[in-house]
Amino acid sequence: MAMRKSTAIAQRLLIEYGKEAEKAYRQERADSAMRLHTAFVETIAKQQVDVQTVLYVLELIRFEVLFQRFEQLFKEPAEEPRLEEKKAD
Repeated sequence: MAMRKSTAIAQRLLIEYGKEAEKAYRQERADSAMRLHTAFVETIAKQQVDVQTVLYVLELIRFEVLFQRFEQLFKEPAEEPRLEEKKAD
């Protein structure tokens, strides 16, 4: 019975820790997004360009970031040497 109680307490602590970690992660991500947003707004304001140019550049950035991410995701991993090749070394 004591084992069940300690297990239940441990599970509750893990759940609470998980909730706190998730909350901290979301806050950190929101803060990071706000800093990036502010930096973009300041840069765009300094450049004094028209809306179409801003949208065009943002689309280019989006494409570049997605392209890099897709390359990382779908890049074929290097082949590992076979056992016979490993023994030869």
